[in-house]
Amino acid sequence: MAARIPTHLSEWVSSAVSKTQPIVQGDFVSPYQMRLLRILIDGLLDPSAESSSSLPTVVNPGWHLTLFPTLLPEQRLSSDGYLPAFAPPAPYLKRMWAGGRMEFVSPIAMGRNADLRLSCADVAIKRSKSGSGERVFVSEQWDISQEGQLKVRDVRTIVYMENEPKSDSAPGDGPGKRKPAVTALPTPHFSATVQPSIFTLFRYSALTYNAHLIHYDAGHARQVEGHAGLLVHGPLTCTLLLEFLTRQAVERKGAQGGGGVLRTLEYRAVKPVVLGGRLSLNASPEAGTADSVSRDEEKRAERWRAWATDSEGDVVMTAHASIERHE
Repeated sequence: MAARIPTHLSEWVSSAVSKTQPIVQGDFVSPYQMRLLRILIDGLLDPSAESSSSLPTVVNPGWHLTLFPTLLPEQRLSSDGYLPAFAPPAPYLKRMWAGGRMEFVSPIAMGRNADLRLSCADVAIKRSKSGSGERVFVSEQWDISQEGQLKVRDVRTIVYMENEPKSDSAPGDGPGKRKPAVTALPTPHFSATVQPSIFTLFRYSALTYNAHLIHYDAGHARQVEGHAGLLVHGPLTCTLLLEFLTRQAVERKGAQGGGGVLRTLEYRAVKPVVLGGRLSLNASPEAGTADSVSRDEEKRAERWRAWATDSEGDVVMTAHASIERHE
C-alpha cells in the first residue's frame, strides 16, 4: 500500500519531477556495437559455440538497452556513478533496477540514426515492509523512434532507498533481508544456465557506458550499499531473458506453425543477482493464451512466462511476454 508522501519528498515530487522537461537525445545504431553485444550474449548462452564474426542485421529485443548512453561528464554523475536524472534527494542514494514494461512496435533499423525522448512517467512512494523507511519508485519512459516512427516504448522503474551498510557477519543481500514472495511458477518448457563473470560485468558496463559502482567496486557494494558482493546488471538479466525467449520461443515455430515476433515484455526484478553464482533462465507458454488478435490478418498472440533463478534457487526476475504468431 502506498504511503503518505513524507514532507521532505513532497517538494521534490511536485517540482523536480513533474516540471522536469523530457530529455531528447540522438544515437547511431552501430552494427559494430551490436556485434560486441552479441558476442557477450553468445558467450553466456552458448559458451561452447563460436560467435559469428559477421555484423548483425537486426536489433533483437533488449539490445536497445545499449543505446543512448549518458552524455554527462563524470563530474555530473551521482556519487555512486549512476545518472542523476529523475533521482530523489538524499538520503535516497541506493538505487536498483525494479522492473518495467517494453513494447516492441517495430524493429529498430541497423546502421541508421535513432532518437530518444526520455521522460518521467510516474513516481510512487512506498513504505518498506521492514519498516526501515520509504522506497521511491521512479518510472522513466524511453520512447525510441526512427524517422519519426515509434520503434520501442520502454518504461523502466528504478527504486531508490537509503543505504544499509553491510556488517561482516550479515548474511544475504543486506541486513534483515527477507525473500520476496513470488507466485507459483510453471514447469519450464525451455531452460538454460549461464555463468556471468567479472569480465561479463566489465564488458556490459563498457557497452552501456555504465559507471554504477555496484558492478565493479566490491567495497562500495558491500560496505556502503549492503549487498553481498558485486551485482549483475538488472538490464543484462532482462536482456538474457529476452534473448533466451527470442531464440527458444520466437524463432522456433509455434505449436500451430509459423514464426513469430516478440511484442511486449512485462518484468519485475525480485532479488539482486550477486556475482559468483549461476543464473538459470526458464520459459514456459501460458495455457489457453493463443487468442486471435486480428480478423483481417492471420495472427495469434501467445503469452509466455519467463523467469530467472540464482544458484540458491531463488527467483531473481519474473516476466510475462507476448509473442505474435504468423500463420
